[in-house]
Amino acid sequence: MALPRVFSVLGILPSLLALGGVHALTQLALNLLLQATISSGQMSFGEVVGAYLGDPGRRAAQVSVVILTWGGLVAYLVIIGDVLCGSQSESSPGLLESLGEPFSQRPVSLAILSAAVLAPLCLLRSVDSLKSTSVLSMLLSLLFIVITIALVINKLSRGSLGRVDWLPARSVSLADVLGTLPVLATAYVCHYQAHPILAEMRAPTARRMRKVVNLALGVTTSIYGLTGLSAYLLFTNRTEDDVLKNYGSDLMVPSGVAAAVQASYSLSLVLTFPLIQFALRQNLFDLAGWGDARTQPRRFLGATLLLLLSELGMALLVPSITIAFSLLGSTVAVVIGFVLPGLVAVYAMPDAQRYGRGLLIFGLLLGVASLTATLYGLVHTQAEPPLPRTRHG
Repeated sequence: MALPRVFSVLGILPSLLALGGVHALTQLALNLLLQATISSGQMSFGEVVGAYLGDPGRRAAQVSVVILTWGGLVAYLVIIGDVLCGSQSESSPGLLESLGEPFSQRPVSLAILSAAVLAPLCLLRSVDSLKSTSVLSMLLSLLFIVITIALVINKLSRGSLGRVDWLPARSVSLADVLGTLPVLATAYVCHYQAHPILAEMRAPTARRMRKVVNLALGVTTSIYGLTGLSAYLLFTNRTEDDVLKNYGSDLMVPSGVAAAVQASYSLSLVLTFPLIQFALRQNLFDLAGWGDARTQPRRFLGATLLLLLSELGMALLVPSITIAFSLLGSTVAVVIGFVLPGLVAVYAMPDAQRYGRGLLIFGLLLGVASLTATLYGLVHTQAEPPLPRTRHG
């Protein structure tokens, strides 16, 4: 939900170009990894990297995936908690406010959700079993886009659409521009999810694998572009870092529509949650040297429940996801998305070394620039007292 803010900072044209550029580089990285997968015979991200970069490369890949996925799932729970119970950092109401206590309390609502919905989904042993939840999650994301576009058309027909920037406004600083980089980097990190899906394909071939990857990336970029553009057109320069907050506070959006948008997106996160948990759990098993998590029922059950409890506990302690996402996007997301695929190509693929060097250089520059912007933003935020917030009509 941070992509609309990217459009607000960069303007429409640079944002679309940035999405296209990161899409192209991610497609290159994934195709290089597919080539390495076929050559090595390994069917996990960490093992493919380890086959060419040795044990240090394998461990770097697995640790990066663990940090990124665990942090991402904590952020998911924080967002869902904000929607259900209201933001911890702001006085905005949640969807469950009308039910009263204890259901409107964050610990209670997230605990019930985790026990009744997330735990059963996360305990499914096969990625193929999550196929229907993934499709439903995508449909809910499309519902979010359709509702937002309808609101934009309604505003346009009434002549109340705000000022739209095609290029960055003069008031946008370099730090603001660099602050969008972690969002873009994190949005396209799916490298560790590709192998479990490919492993369950019937008669997988290099051509079929590339088709699946390219199709998935195309759909993802289309959804990202429509989401970012439509929400930015709706809220223009008032777009928040988490656009769901706009739906809860903007007086121009009917309360029923706002609730539908927030609920549909939160449900899409719930349905995506088990797929990411699957990758996190398997990478932990690989780090411990335990092999396939699905073949060890007791360890599978224990690891799943402990991970879910740790994510829930941290989500109850974290007041905001902005800095966490920025740190993840400027470090481990860059390592997974560009640095490791680039190193694999440089050291193991003579015919693709120039592409590997390009990915490696891009990843290093992206990491340094985005981490610098994140640290600057963290210091700047702590140095200045927060300004009182106002509601926009």
